[in-house]
Amino acid sequence: MSLQTHINRYFPMGIEGDFASTNPFFTEGSPLDGGLVAASPAGVVAGRFAWIDEEKGTVSTSLVPSSSGQVASPAGFVGRQGHFSALIGGGEGSLQLAPGSGVTVYTAGDFWLRLAASSIAAVRGGRVYALLATGEAVAGSADSTPEGSVGTEFRFVSSAQPGTLVRVRSFGGSV
Repeated sequence: MSLQTHINRYFPMGIEGDFASTNPFFTEGSPLDGGLVAASPAGVVAGRFAWIDEEKGTVSTSLVPSSSGQVASPAGFVGRQGHFSALIGGGEGSLQLAPGSGVTVYTAGDFWLRLAASSIAAVRGGRVYALLATGEAVAGSADSTPEGSVGTEFRFVSSAQPGTLVRVRSFGGSV
């Protein structure tokens, strides 16, 4: 066995939905019994923003605006922790969670998300928006909300190009 010849200066990045630090994190409980919410009949994708249907106790990574045009901010985003047995198709290379499986919706903490390919570049400190159709994270300019999206409580901790991993945080503090 040879001696170690290389040391990484930084930890490798994670996968969307993973924790990005050891800082505290918070989750959203079910409105029905305070426990986990279940994935909607369409399933959900880990690492994306999600909306909770309070009447059914289900969560979805897409939202159809109400007839009045009101669009609610997402409850949080779907974490990747502890859901591997519920992945569709054996789970290889997929972040899709099966319908009816338990889902953890995170409301605060430091996490890795993938910036949507259709997004503009993310700027450190900028607000994170969620696409209504997919729950994917997108960045907006300082004075406008991206088309088909709604603002979240999260901010970008790092800058990133579309389609790449980006670190986000929600604690009400500065990044």
